[in-house]
Amino acid sequence: SGISDNPKLVVDACNYQTGGTYNAKVYVERGAAPPAWAQATILVSSPYPVVDLKVNGSDGPITIPYNGSVTLSWTSNNVNSCYASGDWSGSKPISGTETISGILSQKTYTITCSGPGGTASDNVVVYVSLPSFSVSLFANPSSGCAPLNNVSLTANVSRDFSGNLTYYFDCTSDGSFELIQTTSQNSFTASNLCSFSDTGTFFAKVRVEGAGMSREASVPINVYSCYQPPTYPAPSVDLKVNGQDGLITVLSGSSITLSWISANANYCTASGNWSGTKSISGSETISNVTSTKIFTLTCYGPGGSAADSVTVNVSVAGVFTVYKTVRNLSKGTGFEKSINVEPGEVLVFAISVKAGENPISNLLVQDILPDKIIYRGDLKINNVSVAGDILTGLNIGNLAPNETKLITFKADVASKENFPFGQTKLKNKVLVSNAQTSLSDEAEIIVSKTAVAGAVTGVPTGLTNNLLFDSFILPLILALTLVWLFKSRIIQFERWIDERKRDFQEYKAQKLLQAKIAQLRLKEFFKK
Repeated sequence: SGISDNPKLVVDACNYQTGGTYNAKVYVERGAAPPAWAQATILVSSPYPVVDLKVNGSDGPITIPYNGSVTLSWTSNNVNSCYASGDWSGSKPISGTETISGILSQKTYTITCSGPGGTASDNVVVYVSLPSFSVSLFANPSSGCAPLNNVSLTANVSRDFSGNLTYYFDCTSDGSFELIQTTSQNSFTASNLCSFSDTGTFFAKVRVEGAGMSREASVPINVYSCYQPPTYPAPSVDLKVNGQDGLITVLSGSSITLSWISANANYCTASGNWSGTKSISGSETISNVTSTKIFTLTCYGPGGSAADSVTVNVSVAGVFTVYKTVRNLSKGTGFEKSINVEPGEVLVFAISVKAGENPISNLLVQDILPDKIIYRGDLKINNVSVAGDILTGLNIGNLAPNETKLITFKADVASKENFPFGQTKLKNKVLVSNAQTSLSDEAEIIVSKTAVAGAVTGVPTGLTNNLLFDSFILPLILALTLVWLFKSRIIQFERWIDERKRDFQEYKAQKLLQAKIAQLRLKEFFKK
């Protein structure tokens, strides 16, 4: 079009959708003058490619169980092709998903995508947790008369991986395997495998191999003579932690000391959060306890086995502690960890929660009453009545540093028909938690039920259980019988009375004689 501007600026005249080199031209006519034109070169860059690889929906790294699987997913922009490297390979579409199973070790998956603007890559890392693998061994029978033949051994495996297992059975732990069996089953019984001709305690053993790992377990087999069947007292064991029975709470990272004594035992084995064969008495220190632990000690002797356990709760330093006690309100006792009660009595439970060096917020207290202990109410915090349900969870709010809150409530012991005669031991547990940690403590209630003198029962208290006969007729018959016996001289009452009179007279005469002799001796003394 005819214009007079010089120079002339044209805005937004050209659009280029893809990268490349373009030549832009302008053609100018002016009157009768020859036309003129000019050219400019425009270089348009292609957009840079982008790719995003995820594993199980995450950018990683992630940790999965041994022999687990993952799903890889990826998207990309400004690309024409993609290929995989690292722990996978091959050409891949520019977006998609792929599942990989049976992962036994750490993996790194990389994807690289190319386009006109270059290449881009992304990777994810997958860690694999160690597999769970344990075995236990049982003998059937585990004891008997010598010779003890056809003892079967059963091995049970717990694991979180698949594949075959190889079982090695050794009847006497002498290194010679009586049976080797490979199977995919997690339980195998070697039927009628072992025979023992001599008396004594033998240890049968099993070794199980799988996935490049092995585990062992053993079981004692007691063989005794039946010519004089032995009778042994039952073993007993008392396990303590830091000198206490039952449950204690320690700070995270603390050391604890386990101590134990046993009677009528030959050896002991540890289980739970410790293991191995232990002496029949001793102590052991365990350092850096950072989580709740349960320690069990089982001691074996000719008379059988006995076990005892202790629980160690762990609290984080500066968070809070919890302490549970109970008192017998009916008898006016103080607060104790263990109390004796009778059916129908009233109890008061107390829960002390104390903060550490730092404030603690949003504490929830839940009390778990045992069966036959009935919640009565009168719920208080620091002796102030509050609403809420401590059985389902009571929020006691926040605690300032070193602040203590005392929660109390009442409960009834069930009536006597709910208990057998003798003692019934009940455990009452409290759980205190917030978003950071959870602690528990417990108290013991020992309920004693005895027969009550004078109580109305279904047991007869007289000869005939007939009130008229037992209270009037029977005593009258007895009295008349005694009178008849005296009168008939079957019982010689008069003779007995005469003998007693004669004894008394002889005693009186002897006393008089002794007095006379004393007087005569006294007179002789003064004459001298």
